[in-house]
Amino acid sequence: MDESITTLNTPPIRLRTLRASDEAAIAALLEQGQPLVGSMPVPALTPHTVKAEYFDHPPNHLWVAEVDDLVVGLAGLVHEQPMVARLQLLYIDSDWDAADVAEPLLQTAVRHCHYFGYLKLVAPAVWPTDELLALFSRCGLRFTRHREAGGHLPCVLEFYVDLYRRGGDATVMATANTEAEQAGSVR
Repeated sequence: MDESITTLNTPPIRLRTLRASDEAAIAALLEQGQPLVGSMPVPALTPHTVKAEYFDHPPNHLWVAEVDDLVVGLAGLVHEQPMVARLQLLYIDSDWDAADVAEPLLQTAVRHCHYFGYLKLVAPAVWPTDELLALFSRCGLRFTRHREAGGHLPCVLEFYVDLYRRGGDATVMATANTEAEQAGSVR
Protein backbone atom coordinates (compact mmCIF):
# COMPACT_ATOMS: atom_id res chain seq x y z
CA MET A 1 0.00 0.00 0.00
CA ASP A 2 1.28 3.41 -0.93
CA GLU A 3 -0.52 6.63 -0.21
CA SER A 4 0.56 10.21 0.35
CA ILE A 5 -0.85 12.58 2.93
CA THR A 6 -0.14 16.30 3.02
CA THR A 7 -1.08 18.55 5.91
CA LEU A 8 -0.71 22.31 6.05
CA ASN A 9 2.39 22.17 8.27
CA THR A 10 4.35 19.23 6.88
CA PRO A 11 5.74 17.99 3.61
CA PRO A 12 3.91 15.02 2.07
CA ILE A 13 3.95 11.96 4.31
CA ARG A 14 3.95 8.70 2.35
CA LEU A 15 2.58 5.56 4.01
CA ARG A 16 3.63 2.14 2.87
CA THR A 17 4.20 -1.41 4.04
CA LEU A 18 7.51 -2.07 5.74
CA ARG A 19 10.26 -3.40 3.45
CA ALA A 20 13.37 -5.40 4.29
CA SER A 21 15.50 -2.41 3.26
CA ASP A 22 13.98 -0.41 6.16
CA GLU A 23 15.76 -2.46 8.84
CA ALA A 24 18.42 0.14 9.78
CA ALA A 25 15.97 3.06 9.72
CA ILE A 26 13.49 1.16 11.90
CA ALA A 27 16.20 0.18 14.40
CA ALA A 28 17.18 3.86 14.72
CA LEU A 29 13.53 4.93 15.04
CA LEU A 30 12.85 2.39 17.80
CA GLU A 31 15.97 3.45 19.66
CA GLN A 32 15.66 7.24 19.31
CA GLY A 33 12.04 7.87 18.35
CA GLN A 34 9.05 8.83 20.43
CA PRO A 35 6.91 5.83 21.44
CA LEU A 36 3.22 6.76 21.45
CA VAL A 37 1.99 3.20 21.77
CA GLY A 38 4.00 0.07 22.27
CA SER A 39 5.50 -2.62 24.36
CA MET A 40 8.38 -1.86 26.65
CA PRO A 41 11.11 -2.90 26.21
CA VAL A 42 10.89 -2.52 22.46
CA PRO A 43 10.72 -5.89 20.69
CA ALA A 44 13.58 -6.66 18.33
CA LEU A 45 12.44 -6.13 14.74
CA THR A 46 14.64 -8.26 12.55
CA PRO A 47 13.56 -9.43 9.10
CA HIS A 48 12.73 -12.83 10.63
CA THR A 49 10.67 -11.48 13.56
CA VAL A 50 8.87 -8.95 11.36
CA LYS A 51 7.87 -11.64 8.89
CA ALA A 52 6.76 -14.01 11.66
CA GLU A 53 4.87 -11.36 13.68
CA TYR A 54 3.38 -9.14 11.00
CA PHE A 55 3.30 -10.85 7.62
CA ASP A 56 2.76 -14.57 8.24
CA HIS A 57 -0.72 -13.76 9.60
CA PRO A 58 -2.74 -11.60 7.15
CA PRO A 59 -4.65 -9.53 9.72
CA ASN A 60 -1.31 -8.37 11.17
CA HIS A 61 0.51 -5.56 9.41
CA LEU A 62 3.36 -3.09 9.79
CA TRP A 63 3.42 0.33 8.07
CA VAL A 64 6.02 3.07 7.83
CA ALA A 65 5.53 6.77 7.26
CA GLU A 66 8.23 8.46 5.24
CA VAL A 67 9.06 11.93 4.02
CA ASP A 68 11.57 12.31 1.19
CA ASP A 69 12.64 8.64 1.65
CA LEU A 70 13.31 9.21 5.37
CA VAL A 71 11.35 6.91 7.72
CA VAL A 72 9.60 9.17 10.26
CA GLY A 73 7.01 6.80 11.74
CA LEU A 74 6.04 3.19 12.29
CA ALA A 75 2.76 1.48 13.18
CA GLY A 76 2.21 -2.22 13.83
CA LEU A 77 -1.16 -3.91 14.27
CA VAL A 78 -1.62 -7.53 15.41
CA HIS A 79 -4.55 -9.84 15.97
CA GLU A 80 -5.09 -10.29 19.70
CA GLN A 81 -8.28 -12.37 19.87
CA PRO A 82 -11.45 -12.73 17.80
CA MET A 83 -12.63 -9.25 16.73
CA VAL A 84 -9.87 -7.55 18.80
CA ALA A 85 -6.68 -6.02 17.37
CA ARG A 86 -3.72 -4.65 19.32
CA LEU A 87 -1.83 -1.59 18.16
CA GLN A 88 1.52 -3.12 19.01
CA LEU A 89 3.70 -0.20 17.88
CA LEU A 90 3.23 3.47 17.10
CA TYR A 91 6.60 5.23 16.98
CA ILE A 92 7.37 8.67 15.60
CA ASP A 93 10.73 10.27 14.83
CA SER A 94 11.32 12.73 17.69
CA ASP A 95 12.23 15.48 15.18
CA TRP A 96 8.66 15.41 13.81
CA ASP A 97 5.36 16.53 15.27
CA ALA A 98 3.87 13.36 16.73
CA ALA A 99 0.28 14.11 15.75
CA ASP A 100 1.16 14.99 12.11
CA VAL A 101 2.83 11.62 11.59
CA ALA A 102 0.77 9.44 13.95
CA GLU A 103 -2.66 10.43 12.65
CA PRO A 104 -2.28 9.08 9.10
CA LEU A 105 -0.64 5.92 10.45
CA LEU A 106 -3.49 5.41 12.90
CA GLN A 107 -6.13 6.14 10.22
CA THR A 108 -4.55 3.42 8.09
CA ALA A 109 -4.63 0.99 11.01
CA VAL A 110 -8.31 1.81 11.65
CA ARG A 111 -9.17 1.14 8.00
CA HIS A 112 -7.31 -2.15 8.34
CA CYS A 113 -9.48 -2.95 11.39
CA HIS A 114 -12.61 -2.21 9.33
CA TYR A 115 -11.40 -4.43 6.51
CA PHE A 116 -10.69 -7.40 8.80
CA GLY A 117 -13.84 -6.94 10.90
CA TYR A 118 -12.21 -5.95 14.18
CA LEU A 119 -14.65 -4.31 16.58
CA LYS A 120 -12.16 -3.41 19.30
CA LEU A 121 -8.64 -2.00 19.37
CA VAL A 122 -6.39 -2.13 22.42
CA ALA A 123 -3.28 0.00 22.78
CA PRO A 124 -0.57 -0.06 25.45
CA ALA A 125 -0.22 3.65 26.24
CA VAL A 126 3.11 5.40 26.64
CA TRP A 127 2.01 8.89 25.55
CA PRO A 128 0.00 11.37 27.67
CA THR A 129 -3.49 9.93 27.82
CA ASP A 130 -5.47 13.08 26.92
CA GLU A 131 -3.45 13.62 23.75
CA LEU A 132 -3.64 9.98 22.78
CA LEU A 133 -7.40 9.84 23.39
CA ALA A 134 -7.92 12.90 21.17
CA LEU A 135 -5.80 11.35 18.42
CA PHE A 136 -7.71 8.06 18.54
CA SER A 137 -11.04 9.89 18.55
CA ARG A 138 -10.10 11.89 15.42
CA CYS A 139 -9.37 8.58 13.71
CA GLY A 140 -12.81 7.09 14.38
CA LEU A 141 -12.23 5.17 17.61
CA ARG A 142 -14.46 5.41 20.66
CA PHE A 143 -12.71 5.14 24.02
CA THR A 144 -14.29 2.54 26.31
CA ARG A 145 -11.94 2.05 29.23
CA HIS A 146 -8.39 1.83 30.44
CA ARG A 147 -6.79 -0.74 32.68
CA GLU A 148 -3.50 -0.67 34.51
CA ALA A 149 -0.74 -2.45 32.67
CA GLY A 150 2.00 -2.64 35.27
CA GLY A 151 5.67 -2.66 34.39
CA HIS A 152 6.91 0.19 32.19
CA LEU A 153 3.49 1.22 30.86
CA PRO A 154 0.94 3.29 32.75
CA CYS A 155 -2.11 1.66 31.16
CA VAL A 156 -3.74 -0.19 28.30
CA LEU A 157 -6.43 1.78 26.49
CA GLU A 158 -9.41 0.06 24.90
CA PHE A 159 -11.42 1.49 22.02
CA TYR A 160 -14.33 0.37 19.91
CA VAL A 161 -13.95 0.78 16.18
CA ASP A 162 -16.79 3.06 15.09
CA LEU A 163 -18.43 0.96 12.39
CA TYR A 164 -20.46 3.91 11.13
CA ARG A 165 -17.45 6.14 10.55
CA ARG A 166 -14.86 5.20 8.02
CA GLY A 167 -12.05 7.22 9.69
CA GLY A 168 -10.33 10.25 8.21
CA ASP A 169 -11.06 12.52 5.30
CA ALA A 170 -11.32 11.54 1.67
CA THR A 171 -7.67 12.35 0.89
CA VAL A 172 -6.45 9.48 3.04
CA MET A 173 -9.13 6.90 2.33
CA ALA A 174 -7.96 3.76 0.56
CA THR A 175 -10.15 1.78 -1.78
CA ALA A 176 -11.26 -1.73 -0.92
CA ASN A 177 -9.07 -3.03 -3.76
CA THR A 178 -5.98 -1.37 -2.28
CA GLU A 179 -6.80 -2.82 1.14
CA ALA A 180 -7.29 -6.28 -0.36
CA GLU A 181 -3.98 -6.09 -2.23
CA GLN A 182 -2.24 -4.88 0.93
CA ALA A 183 -3.76 -7.63 3.07
CA GLY A 184 -2.83 -10.32 0.60
CA SER A 185 0.79 -9.33 0.04
CA VAL A 186 3.56 -11.04 1.99
CA ARG A 187 7.04 -9.60 2.09
